Amino acid sequence: MAVCLEYQAIYRHRGQSVRNWYCLMGACLILFLAVAVKVAIKIQITNLGYSLAQEEQRALLLDSERRDLALQLSILTRKDRLEYMARERLELGSYNPAQTRFIYR
Repeated sequence: MAVCLEYQAIYRHRGQSVRNWYCLMGACLILFLAVAVKVAIKIQITNLGYSLAQEEQRALLLDSERRDLALQLSILTRKDRLEYMARERLELGSYNPAQTRFIYR
């Protein structure tokens, strides 16, 4: 009977160690998944940071281009320049209010 009790104690202990092994594997799997999710989120944050930096650089470039175009517009629409272009290229004279015609719809 002592042999039988000894065998049952070992068998019971073996079942407990298998359950402990499953718990350990489950805990490792949960830890691995948590680390994988954290790494995936970190990669996504890094990619979004690079995209944000590119868009900021593009916004600065577009703002610079807008300022250049506004400067060109102000130069091209100066009153003395328009008057010069009208006289030289279009051969227009001074403005005479008597020659003005109103067109109504």
